[in-house]
Amino acid sequence: MNKAITRKYTYPIKTDHNTYPMKKLLTLTALAALMLLTACRTDKRTSQTADSFIDDLMAQMTLEEKLGQLNLPVARDIEELKR
Repeated sequence: MNKAITRKYTYPIKTDHNTYPMKKLLTLTALAALMLLTACRTDKRTSQTADSFIDDLMAQMTLEEKLGQLNLPVARDIEELKR
């Protein structure tokens, strides 16, 4: 009359181990989308502040300084000088 007592243990449902890369991909995609949305957001205050900063700077510059800005070498010219 010795009957083996068998208990049914409930284990978590086994899932496919390949779901981790998919979760990682979705998380990275969502993060990238969030970063792009925040980077593309335009703030009118920032653009107005930048415009006023440029206007103030241009008002402070002399004519010689403004002409000097026009005569700055570009990267192509610097590369030619190195040769």
